[in-house]
Amino acid sequence: RNRGVYFTGEGVDLNRAISNRIDKRAAGAAGLGTGIDLANGDRNVFSNNTLTGFGGGVSVFFANSNRIMNYTFVSNANGVNLWGAIPIRNEIRGNTIDGRGNRQRGLQVFDGPQFTVISNNTVYGHVLAGIYLSAGGSGPNRNRIAGNIARSNGRYGIFIGGPDSDTNTVVSNSIDGAGYQTNGIYIVDSDRNVVTNNRVWRNLRAGVVLTNTAASNRVVGNTIGTNAGRGIRVHGDTADANRLAENRVEGRSATGYGIEIVDADRNIVTNNSVVDPGAWGI
Repeated sequence: RNRGVYFTGEGVDLNRAISNRIDKRAAGAAGLGTGIDLANGDRNVFSNNTLTGFGGGVSVFFANSNRIMNYTFVSNANGVNLWGAIPIRNEIRGNTIDGRGNRQRGLQVFDGPQFTVISNNTVYGHVLAGIYLSAGGSGPNRNRIAGNIARSNGRYGIFIGGPDSDTNTVVSNSIDGAGYQTNGIYIVDSDRNVVTNNRVWRNLRAGVVLTNTAASNRVVGNTIGTNAGRGIRVHGDTADANRLAENRVEGRSATGYGIEIVDADRNIVTNNSVVDPGAWGI
C-alpha cells in the first residue's frame, strides 16, 4: 500500500515505466506512500505516467542519469523528490505538477544532487514552493533550472537554500505569483548562483531575494514587474559581493522599492532599469 511501483538495489538499471496511471485515492489512503520509488538504480526512464494522491509522486534516491519526463502529477504532497548524498546527472523535464489541495512542493532536490537538469516543467498551486533546492548533510550544487513555469505557489516560486547549495543556474523561467505567491526566486545561505533571463511578476513581497549569507551571486538580465513589495532585495550582514546588472524592474506598489540592499556590503548594482517605483527606485 505504500508504493505504486518500486525499483531498488544495485544494478536496477535501464528500466522503463511508461504510460501508467496510479491513483492512491482509490486505495483509501490518499497522501501516503510513493507512486514510483527508485533507489540506487541508474539510466532508467519514467515517462508519460499519471500519479495522483501520494505523499510523493516520484522518489529518486542515490541514483544517477535517470529521466523523469512528461508526467502529470495531481494532489501529491511532493511531486518529485530527488535526494541522497551525490546523485548526478538526473533529468526532470516536461512534467505538469498540480499541487492544489494544500500540497507542499512540486519538485524537491534535497541533500547533494549535482548536475540535475530541471527544465520545461509547469508547477503550480503548492503551499510551500514550486521548485525547492535545499541542503541536508551536503548541498545541491551545479544544477540547472531552466524554462519552467512556476505559478501560484505559496511561499516561493523557486527556492535555493542552505550551506553548500551553490553554483546553480536559474535561467529563462516564468514565475507568476498571481497575487498569491509570496516571493518569486528566493536564495538563502547559498553562493555563486546565476539568476538570468527570468520573468518574475505578481508576487506579494519580492521578485528576487538574496538573504542571510547569500554571497557572490549574479542576478542579471531579468524582467521583474508588479510585485507588491520589492523587485530585488539583498538582505543580510554577509549577503555580500552580489552583482545585480541589466535587470528591468517595474511596477511597484505604493510603498515598494525597485532594488533594495539592507545590511550587505560590496554589492554591485549596475545598468539596471527601474520603471515607476512606488517609493524608491534603488
